[in-house]
Amino acid sequence: MLKKILIGIGIFVGIIIVIGAIGIYKFMPTENTVLEFIIDNPEKSAIQLVRNDTVLAKKNPNKMMPLASTVKIILAIEYAEQSANGKINLNQKISLNDLDTYYVPNTDGGLILLG
Repeated sequence: MLKKILIGIGIFVGIIIVIGAIGIYKFMPTENTVLEFIIDNPEKSAIQLVRNDTVLAKKNPNKMMPLASTVKIILAIEYAEQSANGKINLNQKISLNDLDTYYVPNTDGGLILLG
C-alpha cells in the first residue's frame, strides 16, 4: 500500500514538474519580446536605443507618453530609503484621500482607481 502511495506521489510530482517546465518555456520572455510588443502595439510604443552616443534603433522617439509605472520605481526607492533611516513608520496606514494629495496628473496612463 505504501509503495502505491509513493508511486502516486512521484507521478503527481512528475506531472507538476512537466507542467511547470511547459509554462516556463511558453511564457518566458525571449530576446524578441520587446520587439514583438512594438510590432503588435505601435500606438503604445516609443523607444530609442543609444550606445556610445550612436542611435542604434528608434520608433516614435518623440512621442509623449505617460510615465505610468516609472513613477512607482522612484517612489519605491524613496520609500526604501526613508524606511531604512527610520523616517517613516512601516505599519502606519494612509488613507486614499491623503495619498491623492501627492497625485501628479498624466503619470498613471489613464488609470482609474475604484474605492
